[in-house]
Amino acid sequence: MKIVNPLSKLIDHTLLKPIATQIDIKNLCMEAIDYEFMSVCVNPVHVALCAKFLEYVDVKTCTVVGFPLGANSINHKCSEASIAVTDGATEVDMVMNIGAFKEKDYRYVLREIHSVVQTVGDCMVKVIIETGWLNEEEIIQACKIINDSEAHFIKTSTGFKDGGNATIQNIELINNYIDKSKKIKASGGIRTLAQLNGMVNAGAHRIGTSSGIDILNENQNQIKLNNFKNGVIMKNTENKWTIEEFQAYLYLYAVQANLSESVEEQEFIGSNLNADLVKRMRKEIGKDNDYQRVQKVMGFIDANNYSKEDLENLLNEVKEIFLCDDKFDSSEKQLFSFLKKLFKV
Repeated sequence: MKIVNPLSKLIDHTLLKPIATQIDIKNLCMEAIDYEFMSVCVNPVHVALCAKFLEYVDVKTCTVVGFPLGANSINHKCSEASIAVTDGATEVDMVMNIGAFKEKDYRYVLREIHSVVQTVGDCMVKVIIETGWLNEEEIIQACKIINDSEAHFIKTSTGFKDGGNATIQNIELINNYIDKSKKIKASGGIRTLAQLNGMVNAGAHRIGTSSGIDILNENQNQIKLNNFKNGVIMKNTENKWTIEEFQAYLYLYAVQANLSESVEEQEFIGSNLNADLVKRMRKEIGKDNDYQRVQKVMGFIDANNYSKEDLENLLNEVKEIFLCDDKFDSSEKQLFSFLKKLFKV
């Protein structure tokens, strides 16, 4: 199921856990395709798998170098970067040598960045400065070093430093000192839409997160809720459904959340509703887009003064449909979360 959202291309869909399996990585790639993320960001061992999986789609393969400590020699980082590019990486997030930086050996840090950039050729390079270890003066100095380099991005964090997550204050500071030809990637602890918006408003061009799907779902729900609050959804006074017709429509809306109906879902509906009724309502819902479906559901609920208990019962029925085939996929979770917020229960 293709999820179109303007925020998608801000996000590097990330999985850097050491316990990630090949199945986990394939699922990550499938999610990135469905949600149209800018890239997947994975450990070097998974680059070849991702590059092959994403070969014919508009999702980049990003990996990390010198991760997560940055405490590798220049030759080691260049070798790691070279292998990654050979395996198919199109973006490299390298951790700068934090120890050398702390010793004020800025020439060394600039030289290692230059060496990695030269090694990867046309591949995009982001330099992780690990803001959790740096004070304001050091963050400014890191910006100056990257301004003097050929790197494309400055990146805040690895996400592995306790208390080292990205902050709006650090993004604002970086934005004030980084050259406008460079871009900013915020990463580390970004799990909500509010955090993403805060980072982007402060100057971030890219967001590294393992919570991209949750953020996009939250964004879609917020858009719909705002529409409702602004009067986009009105009572459907022309809707003369019976309770059974409404029930059939809602059931069909639920089973089509992932654009397919399982045999178990069809059997569930058939065991609870009249076949002719279902056929008639299936024809009606087939003509409606998502907005119209929600408008009809909310119009009927408003017109019939459903109580909180009634709405809770409706949600339980919807969840029962979702679980009848022993599956509860991301599309079904997204619709259930949306209905829960919409019904305010």
